[in-house]
Amino acid sequence: MKRIDDKIKEIEKKDKRYQWAYYIIVAMLVGFLYYVSTTRKQMDLQADQIDVLTIKATETYKDLKKSDSINKKLYDDLKNSLQPEQYWNHIEKANSVEDYIEYLTNIWGIKRDSLDMNSAISNIKNSSSIGESGWLYVGNETENGPYVQPTKGQIAKIIWRRGLEKVGQIASIEDTKPKENDIIKMVKSTNRITYRRANFNSTKNKEGWRPSSKAFVSEVKKNDAEVWVKIRYY
Repeated sequence: MKRIDDKIKEIEKKDKRYQWAYYIIVAMLVGFLYYVSTTRKQMDLQADQIDVLTIKATETYKDLKKSDSINKKLYDDLKNSLQPEQYWNHIEKANSVEDYIEYLTNIWGIKRDSLDMNSAISNIKNSSSIGESGWLYVGNETENGPYVQPTKGQIAKIIWRRGLEKVGQIASIEDTKPKENDIIKMVKSTNRITYRRANFNSTKNKEGWRPSSKAFVSEVKKNDAEVWVKIRYY
């Protein structure tokens, strides 16, 4: 996926250059308009000689507008340039937790083969894939009671479950108890500690789970009433 990311960054960089050019031109025009308004009597100019239509008629403005549509087309062409097999080859070669999660959640909108999805799930569980592993406390569930969020507030929500990828389907379960092979996203704004085992007395992992990032649930376990999930994260 680095090739895709590099090309997108290049497009965004060009877009930012055009934006800065636009801002500079607008600032210059505003300054000129102010100068004209304060010296109009001396210069004997009419107020309607310089207006929005005049600005829009300039070649520079036209070029800036054209660049917006070009960048959008380049982005769309890039997104659609990879065939499903090529896309999977990129993911498998990278062999990282982050790339497998992106593949499963399908952020690029590229068709995926069900066998490749099986491989992604299998590979992400394998410790050889690049990423972190650890246990995370996510809520409570008594023997006769429903699953509830931690008393200090929700830690993560479900953002992907296989078979529930249609619009609106995941929304109905996002706050429920995670299942194996789910993908979750942190909702807390601070880094979360993960543990070597499913209890708070276990050894803490050196690298915690970062805010706003995603994680793959490889196992679910209960420790008395506490619900713990083993996650692969980045």
